[in-house]
Amino acid sequence: MDTKNNIKNRIGRIKETHFFLRPAIVSALKNPLNPQARRLFLDSESYHEFWTKTFGDKFYDMGTFVRLGSEIEICLRDYYMEKKGYKNLTELCADPRYKKGIFQRILPWQTSSTDAISLFKDELGYNLNTNPHFITIQELMLLRHLYAHNTGIIDDQFIKGYKDLKGEDVTLIPALGGGSYPDVDVYFFKPLNNLNDFINRTEKFFIEFPD
Repeated sequence: MDTKNNIKNRIGRIKETHFFLRPAIVSALKNPLNPQARRLFLDSESYHEFWTKTFGDKFYDMGTFVRLGSEIEICLRDYYMEKKGYKNLTELCADPRYKKGIFQRILPWQTSSTDAISLFKDELGYNLNTNPHFITIQELMLLRHLYAHNTGIIDDQFIKGYKDLKGEDVTLIPALGGGSYPDVDVYFFKPLNNLNDFINRTEKFFIEFPD
């Protein structure tokens, strides 16, 4: 199987999780709870109601988001390996330009000799910035770090990165539960509403890659 087909299958498994498995889970969770069970789950009519009250649906989607980001990193690595003729990770590690974590460093302020943008441009002659979906992938990887390492709670570093990348101040977006940053911890759930688009844009991003 060639790398581009393998990439398509990897993204396809994310699509299966989000577009098919998630709706099946939601449907099952909507079964009514009996009165005794309701007392255990915040007087919720169904476990789905309890799931959403406690933001369980948001944390589920965060997991999918983080997995999508990991697949992007893996797919960038596999594409690079194929173009360089590397048969395994041992051969990749022998590449003098390779550094651990290089395929996740794609944000504008990470540009150096150890970022994926420079690596692809110098070694493969492909400028990732010319890909029309690359800005979405950069946003996704920024959010992936927030969800994987801070459970979605914003901090000064994320606020600055998001503003540099998107030109938006996330502190002006109303927070769930009221309050405002930095007086209270603020979860940045809004991008999860666009998970469908992030998945589809990721697929289109890799379709644009040269054969």
